[in-house]
Amino acid sequence: MNADLSASTWEDLHARSARDLYASVPAFAKCGSDPAIAALTVLMTFAQTAITARRQENSVAAHVVIGPKPDADPAILGLARHMEAAITGSACRARNTTPFDPGAWLEQAGYIGLLTRAVKAGANESDLKDMAGMISEAIEKLSSRISHLTAVHLDRLLQRDLPQLDGRPSGTSATLEWLLAVDRSGDAERPVVLLRRWQALGIYAALSTVLREKPITRAIDEGQPLKPILMDRLGVSAAELKALRGARSLPAALKSAIDLEHAVVELKAHGVPLAEWPGRGEPNQPAAWLQSPWAGIHRNTIVRMDYVGNQHARDAIGALAEDILRPLAVHRATIAKRGDLAYSFLHSFEFPAGLRNSRDRRVFLAVLNRAIIGSRGIKAFHEAVELWHRRVATISAVRHERRTDRPGWPAICPPWRCERGIHEIVPLTSAAGLVEEGNRLDHCVGGYYQQCRSGAVQILSLRREGTHAATIELTLSGTTADTLSFQVGQFKARRNRRPDDELHDVLRAFLTALNSGAHPIFRTQLTAHRKRMEQEGDYLWSAGALPIAHAREVFPLYLPLLPRGTPADLDGWCKQTGLTAALDRAAALLLRSA
Repeated sequence: MNADLSASTWEDLHARSARDLYASVPAFAKCGSDPAIAALTVLMTFAQTAITARRQENSVAAHVVIGPKPDADPAILGLARHMEAAITGSACRARNTTPFDPGAWLEQAGYIGLLTRAVKAGANESDLKDMAGMISEAIEKLSSRISHLTAVHLDRLLQRDLPQLDGRPSGTSATLEWLLAVDRSGDAERPVVLLRRWQALGIYAALSTVLREKPITRAIDEGQPLKPILMDRLGVSAAELKALRGARSLPAALKSAIDLEHAVVELKAHGVPLAEWPGRGEPNQPAAWLQSPWAGIHRNTIVRMDYVGNQHARDAIGALAEDILRPLAVHRATIAKRGDLAYSFLHSFEFPAGLRNSRDRRVFLAVLNRAIIGSRGIKAFHEAVELWHRRVATISAVRHERRTDRPGWPAICPPWRCERGIHEIVPLTSAAGLVEEGNRLDHCVGGYYQQCRSGAVQILSLRREGTHAATIELTLSGTTADTLSFQVGQFKARRNRRPDDELHDVLRAFLTALNSGAHPIFRTQLTAHRKRMEQEGDYLWSAGALPIAHAREVFPLYLPLLPRGTPADLDGWCKQTGLTAALDRAAALLLRSA
Protein backbone atom coordinates (compact mmCIF):
# COMPACT_ATOMS: atom_id res chain seq x y z
CA MET A 1 0.00 0.00 0.00
CA ASN A 2 2.93 2.34 0.74
CA ALA A 3 4.37 1.88 -2.76
CA ASP A 4 1.90 4.25 -4.42
CA LEU A 5 1.73 6.94 -1.71
CA SER A 6 3.45 9.43 -3.96
CA ALA A 7 0.68 8.98 -6.53
CA SER A 8 -2.11 9.20 -3.93
CA THR A 9 -3.77 12.16 -2.34
CA TRP A 10 -5.18 12.28 1.16
CA GLU A 11 -8.64 12.14 -0.39
CA ASP A 12 -7.72 8.91 -2.23
CA LEU A 13 -6.40 7.24 0.91
CA HIS A 14 -9.36 8.45 2.96
CA ALA A 15 -11.86 7.14 0.41
CA ARG A 16 -10.08 3.78 0.26
CA SER A 17 -10.19 3.52 4.08
CA ALA A 18 -13.91 4.33 4.09
CA ARG A 19 -14.63 1.65 1.48
CA ASP A 20 -12.67 -0.95 3.47
CA LEU A 21 -14.48 0.00 6.65
CA TYR A 22 -17.99 -0.15 5.20
CA ALA A 23 -17.15 -3.37 3.37
CA SER A 24 -16.14 -5.01 6.63
CA VAL A 25 -19.30 -3.85 8.46
CA PRO A 26 -22.13 -3.15 5.97
CA ALA A 27 -24.41 -2.17 8.87
CA PHE A 28 -22.35 1.02 9.27
CA ALA A 29 -24.22 2.37 6.24
CA LYS A 30 -27.37 2.46 8.40
CA CYS A 31 -25.67 4.51 11.12
CA GLY A 32 -25.53 7.75 9.17
CA SER A 33 -22.68 10.24 9.47
CA ASP A 34 -21.52 8.92 12.80
CA PRO A 35 -18.47 10.77 14.33
CA ALA A 36 -17.02 7.44 15.46
CA ILE A 37 -17.08 6.09 11.89
CA ALA A 38 -15.29 9.26 10.75
CA ALA A 39 -12.65 8.72 13.49
CA LEU A 40 -12.13 5.10 12.43
CA THR A 41 -11.68 6.20 8.85
CA VAL A 42 -9.15 8.89 9.83
CA LEU A 43 -7.16 6.41 11.93
CA MET A 44 -6.99 3.89 9.08
CA THR A 45 -5.93 6.66 6.70
CA PHE A 46 -3.13 7.85 8.98
CA ALA A 47 -1.80 4.30 9.13
CA GLN A 48 -1.26 4.46 5.35
CA THR A 49 0.60 7.78 5.29
CA ALA A 50 4.25 8.74 5.62
CA ILE A 51 4.84 10.56 8.92
CA THR A 52 7.94 12.51 9.94
CA ALA A 53 8.73 14.76 12.90
CA ARG A 54 10.77 17.92 12.51
CA ARG A 55 12.45 20.10 15.10
CA GLN A 56 11.53 23.71 15.57
CA GLU A 57 14.13 26.40 16.15
CA ASN A 58 15.01 26.91 19.86
CA SER A 59 12.17 24.63 20.85
CA VAL A 60 11.80 21.03 22.01
CA ALA A 61 8.40 20.60 20.37
CA ALA A 62 8.05 18.13 17.51
CA HIS A 63 6.29 19.26 14.33
CA VAL A 64 4.57 16.37 12.57
CA VAL A 65 4.59 16.39 8.76
CA ILE A 66 2.22 13.98 7.01
CA GLY A 67 2.37 12.92 3.39
CA PRO A 68 0.19 13.19 1.52
CA LYS A 69 -1.02 16.38 3.19
CA PRO A 70 -4.31 15.79 5.04
CA ASP A 71 -7.46 17.79 4.80
CA ALA A 72 -7.90 20.69 7.20
CA ASP A 73 -10.57 18.83 9.13
CA PRO A 74 -10.60 19.55 12.92
CA ALA A 75 -10.66 15.83 13.79
CA ILE A 76 -7.74 15.12 11.45
CA LEU A 77 -5.70 18.06 12.74
CA GLY A 78 -6.58 17.09 16.33
CA LEU A 79 -5.08 13.63 15.90
CA ALA A 80 -1.98 15.15 14.31
CA ARG A 81 -1.56 17.54 17.25
CA HIS A 82 -1.98 14.58 19.61
CA MET A 83 0.89 12.86 17.79
CA GLU A 84 3.08 15.95 18.19
CA ALA A 85 2.33 16.22 21.90
CA ALA A 86 3.00 12.52 22.42
CA ILE A 87 6.33 12.61 20.58
CA THR A 88 7.44 15.76 22.41
CA GLY A 89 6.34 14.50 25.80
CA SER A 90 7.87 11.03 25.45
CA ALA A 91 11.15 12.40 24.13
CA CYS A 92 11.61 15.30 26.53
CA ARG A 93 9.64 14.81 29.73
CA ALA A 94 10.32 12.38 32.55
CA ARG A 95 6.57 12.11 33.07
CA ASN A 96 4.71 12.24 29.82
CA THR A 97 1.14 13.31 30.52
CA THR A 98 0.03 12.88 26.90
CA PRO A 99 1.13 9.42 25.71
CA PHE A 100 0.00 8.38 22.27
CA ASP A 101 -3.20 6.37 22.75
CA PRO A 102 -5.29 5.94 19.57
CA GLY A 103 -7.64 3.60 21.45
CA ALA A 104 -8.54 6.30 23.96
CA TRP A 105 -8.95 8.79 21.10
CA LEU A 106 -11.44 6.43 19.43
CA GLU A 107 -13.38 5.96 22.67
CA GLN A 108 -13.69 9.74 23.02
CA ALA A 109 -15.11 9.79 19.51
CA GLY A 110 -17.85 7.38 20.58
CA TYR A 111 -16.46 4.04 19.39
CA ILE A 112 -18.22 1.96 22.06
CA GLY A 113 -21.59 3.54 21.30
CA LEU A 114 -21.03 2.90 17.57
CA LEU A 115 -20.65 -0.82 18.18
CA THR A 116 -23.97 -0.89 20.04
CA ARG A 117 -25.73 0.97 17.23
CA ALA A 118 -24.12 -1.27 14.60
CA VAL A 119 -25.44 -4.40 16.33
CA LYS A 120 -28.93 -2.90 16.40
CA ALA A 121 -28.54 -2.12 12.69
CA GLY A 122 -27.82 -5.79 11.95
CA ALA A 123 -24.03 -6.12 12.24
CA ASN A 124 -23.03 -9.67 13.09
CA GLU A 125 -20.20 -10.79 15.39
CA SER A 126 -17.97 -11.93 12.54
CA ASP A 127 -18.16 -8.52 10.81
CA LEU A 128 -17.31 -6.64 13.96
CA LYS A 129 -14.44 -9.02 14.74
CA ASP A 130 -12.93 -8.47 11.27
CA MET A 131 -13.30 -4.73 11.65
CA ALA A 132 -11.68 -4.80 15.12
CA GLY A 133 -8.74 -6.71 13.68
CA MET A 134 -8.32 -4.15 10.92
CA ILE A 135 -8.41 -1.25 13.42
CA SER A 136 -6.02 -3.03 15.74
CA GLU A 137 -3.54 -3.43 12.89
CA ALA A 138 -3.80 0.26 12.06
CA ILE A 139 -3.27 1.25 15.70
CA GLU A 140 -0.23 -1.00 16.02
CA LYS A 141 1.32 0.38 12.85
CA LEU A 142 0.69 3.98 13.86
CA SER A 143 1.94 3.45 17.43
CA SER A 144 5.12 1.85 16.13
CA ARG A 145 5.80 4.88 13.94
CA ILE A 146 5.22 7.31 16.81
CA SER A 147 7.58 5.32 19.03
CA HIS A 148 10.27 5.42 16.36
CA LEU A 149 9.77 9.14 15.78
CA THR A 150 10.07 9.77 19.53
CA ALA A 151 13.51 8.17 19.65
CA VAL A 152 14.62 10.03 16.52
CA HIS A 153 13.33 13.34 17.88
CA LEU A 154 15.28 12.94 21.15
CA ASP A 155 18.46 12.05 19.28
CA ARG A 156 18.17 15.12 17.10
CA LEU A 157 17.46 17.40 20.07
CA LEU A 158 20.52 16.08 21.89
CA GLN A 159 22.70 16.57 18.80
CA ARG A 160 21.51 20.14 18.42
CA ASP A 161 21.17 21.31 22.05
CA LEU A 162 23.69 19.17 23.94
CA PRO A 163 26.45 18.28 21.49
CA GLN A 164 28.88 17.98 24.43
CA LEU A 165 27.01 14.96 25.78
CA ASP A 166 28.80 11.67 25.12
CA GLY A 167 26.38 8.92 24.17
CA ARG A 168 22.62 8.86 24.25
CA PRO A 169 20.92 8.34 27.66
CA SER A 170 18.90 5.15 27.97
CA GLY A 171 15.75 7.17 28.49
CA THR A 172 14.34 10.50 29.53
CA SER A 173 14.83 11.47 33.18
CA ALA A 174 13.96 14.50 35.25
CA THR A 175 17.59 15.60 35.08
CA LEU A 176 17.74 15.27 31.28
CA GLU A 177 14.48 17.21 31.01
CA TRP A 178 16.05 19.94 33.15
CA LEU A 179 19.29 19.87 31.18
CA LEU A 180 17.37 20.30 27.90
CA ALA A 181 15.61 23.31 29.48
CA VAL A 182 12.24 21.97 28.40
CA ASP A 183 10.64 24.55 30.69
CA ARG A 184 12.29 27.31 28.59
CA SER A 185 11.27 25.89 25.19
CA GLY A 186 10.88 28.75 22.69
CA ASP A 187 12.49 31.26 25.06
CA ALA A 188 15.03 33.53 23.36
CA GLU A 189 17.38 33.05 26.34
CA ARG A 190 17.26 29.26 26.12
CA PRO A 191 20.67 28.83 24.37
CA VAL A 192 22.37 30.64 27.27
CA VAL A 193 20.33 28.66 29.81
CA LEU A 194 21.37 25.39 28.16
CA LEU A 195 25.05 26.29 28.56
CA ARG A 196 24.70 27.40 32.19
CA ARG A 197 22.79 24.29 33.22
CA TRP A 198 25.33 22.10 31.46
CA GLN A 199 28.19 23.80 33.30
CA ALA A 200 26.44 23.51 36.69
CA LEU A 201 25.62 19.83 36.23
CA GLY A 202 29.11 19.10 34.95
CA ILE A 203 30.53 20.33 38.27
CA TYR A 204 27.80 19.18 40.66
CA ALA A 205 26.31 16.09 39.05
CA ALA A 206 26.20 14.68 42.60
CA LEU A 207 23.53 17.28 43.41
CA SER A 208 21.28 16.88 40.38
CA THR A 209 17.98 17.02 42.30
CA VAL A 210 19.15 20.03 44.30
CA LEU A 211 20.08 21.87 41.11
CA ARG A 212 16.57 21.25 39.79
CA GLU A 213 14.93 23.04 42.72
CA LYS A 214 13.22 26.19 41.38
CA PRO A 215 15.18 28.82 43.35
CA ILE A 216 18.52 27.21 42.48
CA THR A 217 17.55 26.67 38.85
CA ARG A 218 16.59 30.33 38.66
CA ALA A 219 19.97 31.34 40.06
CA ILE A 220 21.76 29.11 37.54
CA ASP A 221 19.72 30.44 34.63
CA GLU A 222 20.49 34.01 35.71
CA GLY A 223 24.22 33.30 36.01
CA GLN A 224 24.44 33.94 39.78
CA PRO A 225 27.42 32.51 41.74
CA LEU A 226 26.38 28.96 42.63
CA LYS A 227 28.84 28.10 45.39
CA PRO A 228 27.38 30.27 48.21
CA ILE A 229 23.86 29.25 47.27
CA LEU A 230 24.65 25.54 47.55
CA MET A 231 26.58 26.02 50.78
CA ASP A 232 23.57 27.73 52.33
CA ARG A 233 21.09 25.21 50.92
CA LEU A 234 23.00 22.15 52.19
CA GLY A 235 24.43 23.68 55.35
CA VAL A 236 27.99 22.73 54.36
CA SER A 237 31.34 24.49 54.42
CA ALA A 238 33.30 25.44 51.33
CA ALA A 239 35.58 22.42 51.88
CA GLU A 240 32.61 20.07 52.22
CA LEU A 241 31.00 21.44 49.06
CA LYS A 242 34.30 20.99 47.25
CA ALA A 243 34.23 17.30 48.18
CA LEU A 244 31.02 17.00 46.13
CA ARG A 245 32.61 18.34 42.95
CA GLY A 246 32.87 15.44 40.52
CA ALA A 247 31.52 13.03 43.14
CA ARG A 248 29.24 11.46 40.56
CA SER A 249 29.52 11.02 36.80
CA LEU A 250 27.22 12.84 34.42
CA PRO A 251 25.75 9.59 32.97
CA ALA A 252 24.91 8.44 36.50
CA ALA A 253 23.20 11.77 37.22
CA LEU A 254 21.12 11.52 34.04
CA LYS A 255 20.08 7.98 34.90
CA SER A 256 19.34 8.16 38.64
CA ALA A 257 16.25 9.75 40.17
CA ILE A 258 18.16 10.68 43.34
CA ASP A 259 21.41 12.40 44.14
CA LEU A 260 23.89 12.51 47.03
CA GLU A 261 22.10 15.16 49.08
CA HIS A 262 20.75 12.53 51.47
CA ALA A 263 24.31 11.20 51.96
CA VAL A 264 25.51 14.69 52.87
CA VAL A 265 22.61 15.08 55.31
CA GLU A 266 23.53 11.83 57.07
CA LEU A 267 27.26 12.57 57.11
CA LYS A 268 26.56 15.94 58.72
CA ALA A 269 23.93 14.52 61.08
CA HIS A 270 26.38 11.92 62.41
CA GLY A 271 29.17 14.48 62.72
CA VAL A 272 31.55 12.62 60.40
CA PRO A 273 34.80 14.60 59.90
CA LEU A 274 35.50 15.60 56.31
CA ALA A 275 38.61 13.39 56.20
CA GLU A 276 36.34 10.37 56.78
CA TRP A 277 33.92 11.24 53.97
CA PRO A 278 34.04 9.00 50.87
CA GLY A 279 37.27 9.65 48.96
CA ARG A 280 38.76 11.21 52.13
CA GLY A 281 36.79 14.36 51.39
CA GLU A 282 38.69 15.06 48.17
CA PRO A 283 36.92 16.20 44.94
CA ASN A 284 36.54 14.01 41.86
CA GLN A 285 36.12 10.70 43.70
CA PRO A 286 33.04 9.14 42.02
CA ALA A 287 34.19 5.54 42.59
CA ALA A 288 34.60 6.12 46.33
CA TRP A 289 31.13 7.62 46.62
CA LEU A 290 29.57 4.88 44.51
CA GLN A 291 31.03 2.16 46.75
CA SER A 292 30.34 3.98 50.00
CA PRO A 293 27.55 2.80 52.34
CA TRP A 294 26.58 6.45 52.73
CA ALA A 295 25.39 6.56 49.10
CA GLY A 296 22.37 4.32 49.79
CA ILE A 297 19.00 5.56 51.04
CA HIS A 298 19.16 5.37 54.84
CA ARG A 299 16.73 7.79 56.44
CA ASN A 300 16.69 6.05 59.79
CA THR A 301 20.29 5.29 60.67
CA ILE A 302 20.96 5.56 64.39
CA VAL A 303 24.73 5.07 64.07
CA ARG A 304 27.21 5.97 61.35
CA MET A 305 26.57 4.05 58.14
CA ASP A 306 30.24 3.16 57.66
CA TYR A 307 30.09 1.27 60.96
CA VAL A 308 27.21 -0.89 59.72
CA GLY A 309 28.53 -1.53 56.23
CA ASN A 310 28.23 -5.33 56.54
CA GLN A 311 25.22 -7.53 57.25
CA HIS A 312 26.39 -8.72 60.67
CA ALA A 313 26.73 -5.14 61.89
CA ARG A 314 23.34 -4.17 60.46
CA ASP A 315 21.76 -7.17 62.17
CA ALA A 316 23.36 -6.23 65.48
CA ILE A 317 22.19 -2.61 65.39
CA GLY A 318 18.72 -3.67 64.22
CA ALA A 319 18.46 -6.13 67.09
CA LEU A 320 19.68 -3.53 69.58
CA ALA A 321 17.01 -1.12 68.39
CA GLU A 322 14.33 -3.83 68.61
CA ASP A 323 15.34 -5.27 71.99
CA ILE A 324 16.61 -2.23 73.86
CA LEU A 325 16.02 1.16 72.27
CA ARG A 326 12.45 0.78 71.08
CA PRO A 327 11.11 -0.65 74.37
CA LEU A 328 12.94 2.12 76.22
CA ALA A 329 11.57 4.79 73.91
CA VAL A 330 7.98 3.58 74.12
CA HIS A 331 8.33 3.29 77.91
CA ARG A 332 9.46 6.91 78.05
CA ALA A 333 6.58 7.95 75.81
CA THR A 334 4.10 6.22 78.11
CA ILE A 335 5.52 7.97 81.14
CA ALA A 336 5.60 11.40 79.50
CA LYS A 337 2.23 11.04 77.70
CA ARG A 338 3.57 12.63 74.52
CA GLY A 339 1.60 13.52 71.41
CA ASP A 340 1.10 11.35 68.36
CA LEU A 341 4.07 12.68 66.39
CA ALA A 342 6.44 12.17 69.31
CA TYR A 343 5.02 8.74 69.99
CA SER A 344 5.59 7.78 66.35
CA PHE A 345 9.18 8.98 66.62
CA LEU A 346 9.76 6.95 69.75
CA HIS A 347 8.75 3.85 67.81
CA SER A 348 11.04 4.48 64.84
CA PHE A 349 13.62 7.18 65.82
CA GLU A 350 12.82 8.94 62.54
CA PHE A 351 12.75 12.72 62.49
CA PRO A 352 10.29 14.36 60.07
CA ALA A 353 11.73 15.75 56.85
CA GLY A 354 11.92 19.31 58.13
CA LEU A 355 14.14 18.29 61.06
CA ARG A 356 16.31 15.68 59.37
CA ASN A 357 19.12 18.17 58.81
CA SER A 358 18.61 20.01 62.10
CA ARG A 359 20.99 20.58 65.01
CA ASP A 360 18.51 18.78 67.30
CA ARG A 361 18.83 15.58 65.29
CA ARG A 362 22.61 15.88 65.30
CA VAL A 363 22.64 16.18 69.08
CA PHE A 364 20.34 13.16 69.42
CA LEU A 365 22.46 11.01 67.09
CA ALA A 366 25.63 12.07 68.92
CA VAL A 367 24.18 10.59 72.11
CA LEU A 368 23.25 7.35 70.34
CA ASN A 369 26.66 7.01 68.73
CA ARG A 370 28.38 7.67 72.05
CA ALA A 371 26.19 5.10 73.81
CA ILE A 372 26.52 2.38 71.14
CA ILE A 373 29.90 2.99 69.44
CA GLY A 374 31.84 5.07 71.93
CA SER A 375 35.38 5.90 70.88
CA ARG A 376 35.95 2.65 68.96
CA GLY A 377 37.01 2.57 65.34
CA ILE A 378 35.26 0.50 62.70
CA LYS A 379 37.55 -2.52 63.11
CA ALA A 380 37.10 -2.67 66.90
CA PHE A 381 33.34 -2.30 66.57
CA HIS A 382 33.13 -5.12 64.02
CA GLU A 383 35.12 -7.36 66.37
CA ALA A 384 32.53 -6.62 69.06
CA VAL A 385 29.77 -7.42 66.57
CA GLU A 386 31.22 -10.87 65.93
CA LEU A 387 31.49 -11.53 69.66
CA TRP A 388 27.86 -10.46 70.13
CA HIS A 389 26.68 -12.69 67.30
CA ARG A 390 27.56 -15.76 69.35
CA ARG A 391 24.64 -14.84 71.60
CA VAL A 392 22.18 -13.80 68.92
CA ALA A 393 20.22 -17.06 69.06
CA THR A 394 19.55 -16.58 72.76
CA ILE A 395 18.38 -12.99 72.27
CA SER A 396 16.15 -13.97 69.36
CA ALA A 397 14.56 -16.66 71.53
CA VAL A 398 13.65 -14.20 74.27
CA ARG A 399 12.36 -11.65 71.75
CA HIS A 400 10.12 -14.22 70.11
CA GLU A 401 8.86 -15.42 73.47
CA ARG A 402 7.81 -11.88 74.36
CA ARG A 403 5.86 -11.51 71.14
CA THR A 404 4.30 -14.88 70.54
CA ASP A 405 0.60 -15.37 71.03
CA ARG A 406 1.02 -18.52 73.16
CA PRO A 407 4.48 -18.41 74.78
CA GLY A 408 6.52 -21.45 75.71
CA TRP A 409 5.73 -25.12 75.19
CA PRO A 410 4.45 -27.98 77.39
CA ALA A 411 6.93 -29.97 79.47
CA ILE A 412 7.54 -33.64 78.71
CA CYS A 413 7.01 -34.43 82.39
CA PRO A 414 6.89 -32.85 85.84
CA PRO A 415 10.21 -32.18 87.61
CA TRP A 416 11.90 -35.40 88.78
CA ARG A 417 13.99 -35.92 91.90
CA CYS A 418 16.27 -38.91 92.47
CA GLU A 419 15.91 -41.21 95.47
CA ARG A 420 18.89 -39.70 97.32
CA GLY A 421 17.28 -36.27 96.90
CA ILE A 422 20.34 -34.24 95.90
CA HIS A 423 19.74 -34.41 92.11
CA GLU A 424 16.78 -32.95 90.27
CA ILE A 425 15.84 -32.82 86.56
CA VAL A 426 13.65 -29.88 85.53
CA PRO A 427 12.12 -29.55 82.00
CA LEU A 428 12.65 -26.06 80.55
CA THR A 429 9.53 -24.65 78.91
CA SER A 430 10.40 -21.06 77.95
CA ALA A 431 13.03 -18.95 76.26
CA ALA A 432 13.88 -17.41 79.63
CA GLY A 433 14.60 -20.91 80.96
CA LEU A 434 16.92 -21.63 78.04
CA VAL A 435 18.71 -18.32 78.54
CA GLU A 436 19.25 -18.98 82.24
CA GLU A 437 20.52 -22.50 81.52
CA GLY A 438 22.93 -21.22 78.87
CA ASN A 439 24.21 -18.46 81.14
CA ARG A 440 24.70 -20.79 84.12
CA LEU A 441 26.59 -23.41 82.11
CA ASP A 442 28.15 -21.08 79.52
CA HIS A 443 26.92 -22.88 76.41
CA CYS A 444 24.57 -22.11 73.52
CA VAL A 445 21.39 -23.92 74.53
CA GLY A 446 19.47 -20.71 73.71
CA GLY A 447 19.93 -21.62 70.07
CA TYR A 448 17.54 -24.55 70.54
CA TYR A 449 14.52 -22.30 71.01
CA GLN A 450 12.92 -22.98 67.64
CA GLN A 451 13.24 -26.76 68.02
CA CYS A 452 11.72 -26.59 71.50
CA ARG A 453 8.99 -24.23 70.37
CA SER A 454 8.02 -26.57 67.51
CA GLY A 455 7.80 -29.57 69.85
CA ALA A 456 10.64 -31.45 68.19
CA VAL A 457 13.00 -31.15 71.16
CA GLN A 458 12.83 -30.96 74.96
CA ILE A 459 15.64 -29.41 76.99
CA LEU A 460 15.97 -30.42 80.63
CA SER A 461 18.21 -29.02 83.36
CA LEU A 462 19.99 -31.50 85.65
CA ARG A 463 20.79 -29.87 88.98
CA ARG A 464 22.90 -31.03 91.91
CA GLU A 465 21.76 -29.59 95.24
CA GLY A 466 20.06 -26.74 93.35
CA THR A 467 23.11 -25.88 91.22
CA HIS A 468 22.94 -26.23 87.43
CA ALA A 469 25.18 -29.20 86.61
CA ALA A 470 24.30 -30.43 83.10
CA THR A 471 21.84 -30.03 80.24
CA ILE A 472 19.88 -32.88 78.61
CA GLU A 473 18.47 -32.82 75.07
CA LEU A 474 15.60 -35.17 74.20
CA THR A 475 14.44 -35.45 70.58
CA LEU A 476 10.77 -36.30 70.14
CA SER A 477 8.91 -38.23 67.42
CA GLY A 478 5.40 -39.57 66.90
CA THR A 479 2.13 -37.83 66.04
CA THR A 480 -0.20 -39.29 68.67
CA ALA A 481 -0.08 -39.92 72.41
CA ASP A 482 0.37 -43.64 71.77
CA THR A 483 3.24 -43.25 69.28
CA LEU A 484 5.11 -40.42 71.05
CA SER A 485 8.69 -41.45 71.77
CA PHE A 486 11.95 -39.78 72.71
CA GLN A 487 15.69 -40.29 72.43
CA VAL A 488 18.59 -38.68 74.26
CA GLY A 489 20.48 -36.28 72.07
CA GLN A 490 23.24 -34.20 73.65
CA PHE A 491 24.18 -34.37 77.33
CA LYS A 492 26.56 -31.54 78.26
CA ALA A 493 28.03 -30.02 81.39
CA ARG A 494 29.53 -26.54 81.78
CA ARG A 495 31.11 -25.20 78.57
CA ASN A 496 29.97 -28.33 76.70
CA ARG A 497 32.22 -30.62 78.73
CA ARG A 498 31.32 -34.28 79.39
CA PRO A 499 29.28 -34.69 82.59
CA ASP A 500 30.89 -36.82 85.30
CA ASP A 501 29.90 -40.44 85.87
CA GLU A 502 27.60 -39.58 88.75
CA LEU A 503 25.50 -37.35 86.47
CA HIS A 504 25.34 -40.11 83.86
CA ASP A 505 23.97 -42.44 86.55
CA VAL A 506 21.31 -39.85 87.41
CA LEU A 507 20.30 -39.53 83.75
CA ARG A 508 19.95 -43.32 83.42
CA ALA A 509 17.76 -43.46 86.52
CA PHE A 510 15.55 -40.69 85.13
CA LEU A 511 15.11 -42.43 81.77
CA THR A 512 14.25 -45.69 83.53
CA ALA A 513 11.54 -43.90 85.52
CA LEU A 514 10.07 -42.44 82.34
CA ASN A 515 10.12 -45.65 80.33
CA SER A 516 8.66 -47.73 83.16
CA GLY A 517 5.83 -45.31 83.83
CA ALA A 518 7.08 -44.62 87.35
CA HIS A 519 7.37 -40.96 86.36
CA PRO A 520 4.52 -39.59 84.17
CA ILE A 521 4.92 -38.29 80.62
CA PHE A 522 2.52 -35.56 79.45
CA ARG A 523 1.81 -37.30 76.16
CA THR A 524 -1.55 -35.69 75.38
CA GLN A 525 -0.35 -32.12 75.94
CA LEU A 526 2.85 -32.67 73.96
CA THR A 527 1.23 -34.26 70.93
CA ALA A 528 -1.50 -31.57 70.85
CA HIS A 529 1.19 -28.87 70.88
CA ARG A 530 3.23 -30.61 68.17
CA LYS A 531 0.13 -30.97 65.99
CA ARG A 532 -0.88 -27.33 66.45
CA MET A 533 2.61 -26.08 65.57
CA GLU A 534 2.69 -28.29 62.48
CA GLN A 535 -0.70 -27.04 61.26
CA GLU A 536 -0.61 -23.36 62.25
CA GLY A 537 3.09 -22.61 62.24
CA ASP A 538 4.38 -19.98 64.63
CA TYR A 539 3.07 -16.78 63.12
CA LEU A 540 0.70 -15.52 65.83
CA TRP A 541 2.78 -12.74 67.31
CA SER A 542 2.52 -8.99 67.80
CA ALA A 543 4.47 -6.44 65.79
CA GLY A 544 4.25 -3.90 68.63
CA ALA A 545 7.16 -2.78 70.78
CA LEU A 546 8.47 -5.21 73.36
CA PRO A 547 8.00 -4.32 77.04
CA ILE A 548 10.65 -2.53 79.07
CA ALA A 549 11.01 -5.71 81.18
CA HIS A 550 12.32 -7.47 78.07
CA ALA A 551 14.89 -4.73 77.48
CA ARG A 552 16.13 -5.00 81.05
CA GLU A 553 16.29 -8.79 80.84
CA VAL A 554 18.33 -9.02 77.63
CA PHE A 555 20.49 -5.92 78.15
CA PRO A 556 23.38 -7.93 79.67
CA LEU A 557 23.49 -10.01 76.48
CA TYR A 558 24.37 -6.81 74.57
CA LEU A 559 27.35 -5.88 76.74
CA PRO A 560 29.84 -7.48 74.27
CA LEU A 561 28.48 -5.13 71.59
CA LEU A 562 28.63 -1.91 73.62
CA PRO A 563 31.71 0.17 74.55
CA ARG A 564 34.03 -0.98 77.30
CA GLY A 565 32.96 0.40 80.66
CA THR A 566 29.23 0.20 79.90
CA PRO A 567 27.25 -0.43 83.11
CA ALA A 568 25.88 -3.95 83.47
CA ASP A 569 22.23 -2.83 83.68
CA LEU A 570 19.97 -0.86 81.34
CA ASP A 571 19.20 1.98 83.75
CA GLY A 572 22.88 2.53 84.51
CA TRP A 573 23.70 2.66 80.79
CA CYS A 574 20.92 5.17 80.13
CA LYS A 575 22.08 7.39 82.99
CA GLN A 576 25.76 7.21 82.01
CA THR A 577 25.14 8.08 78.35
CA GLY A 578 22.25 10.53 78.80
CA LEU A 579 20.08 8.37 76.55
CA THR A 580 16.76 8.80 78.38
CA ALA A 581 17.26 12.56 78.54
CA ALA A 582 18.00 12.60 74.80
CA LEU A 583 14.84 10.62 74.07
CA ASP A 584 12.77 13.00 76.19
CA ARG A 585 14.26 16.07 74.50
CA ALA A 586 13.57 14.65 71.05
CA ALA A 587 10.00 13.78 71.99
CA ALA A 588 9.42 17.28 73.38
CA LEU A 589 10.86 18.82 70.20
CA LEU A 590 8.55 16.79 68.01
CA LEU A 591 5.60 17.63 70.22
CA ARG A 592 6.29 21.34 69.67
CA SER A 593 6.71 20.74 65.92
CA ALA A 594 3.39 18.91 65.54
